[in-house]
Amino acid sequence: MKKIAVALLFLYIVLVAFASRAESISISGILANTGGNPVAINVTDGDTIDVTVYSDTIGFYNIVVNTNYPDGSLYLSFHDCNAALHDTMINFYPGLPPVTYNADYCPSVGTDSCYAHYNITYDQPNNTFNLEIDSVTQQNAVTYLWTFGDGYSSELQFPTHEYTTNGLYEVCVNISEPDSGVCQYCHTLGIDSAGSAVLRTDADGFTVNVVPFGSLSTNALIDVSPIEVYPNPTDGLVTLRFASKNATQYDVSVSNTSGKEVMKQRVQVRTGNNEVPLSLENLSQGIYVVALSSTDKEVTSRVVIKK
Repeated sequence: MKKIAVALLFLYIVLVAFASRAESISISGILANTGGNPVAINVTDGDTIDVTVYSDTIGFYNIVVNTNYPDGSLYLSFHDCNAALHDTMINFYPGLPPVTYNADYCPSVGTDSCYAHYNITYDQPNNTFNLEIDSVTQQNAVTYLWTFGDGYSSELQFPTHEYTTNGLYEVCVNISEPDSGVCQYCHTLGIDSAGSAVLRTDADGFTVNVVPFGSLSTNALIDVSPIEVYPNPTDGLVTLRFASKNATQYDVSVSNTSGKEVMKQRVQVRTGNNEVPLSLENLSQGIYVVALSSTDKEVTSRVVIKK
């Protein structure tokens, strides 16, 4: 009996220790322009976690995810009224405060020839995101409409916006061009280029500052736009969509969330818009990072494989 009691005590201690490592992550926000219709929002880790909730009549949603490990990455996504996928990566760790993610459910859609884009750097000492308008966008745009994901907007070309609380916000620039109609580009702020949360514990809120092309020396060196991976999530076959300023060769690599490279190939790209097919069928279900790189430049995107 003593041996059984000791074994049960040991098992209890192991279970308590394992449970103590678990994390509970709270994610909430508002999807604007839902028209009162419920919208499905999915959160997954690409493996054991796969949770879907629906927004209420004002677009509010709240998701609480319980994990069996203290840190890792979650992938939040929804499809907007134009059937376009909106997604973001949320890294969690012990003590992570509640995460806020706001977005526009029904953004305007433009023509293929219209091009809206901005590049981002984060100035940590000043707790400021600098958004540098792309050279093509700045040259062709006639009007601007910026939406900041917290209910505020601006029609200025180079606005500055203050966020009063930390969180994840979808910042969109809508432009009109003389001959190409209107188009939009959106990116989620509050995360850095590695997908990690940029939330300072010594400051509540942060600033977004839109600047002209060429203002940021680091961004002036960028020759390729961010990668769009679709469909995403995927069962294995995807297309990489991006724009390049030069006809050149880039390496396409795929890594898992541990940073291990699982595949790599070289592609020839042309000046302007590119679409590169990529087969991920031999990879197991999970979250991966797709990188497009040369000797001194790299842009990345996340992809979720579901089978």
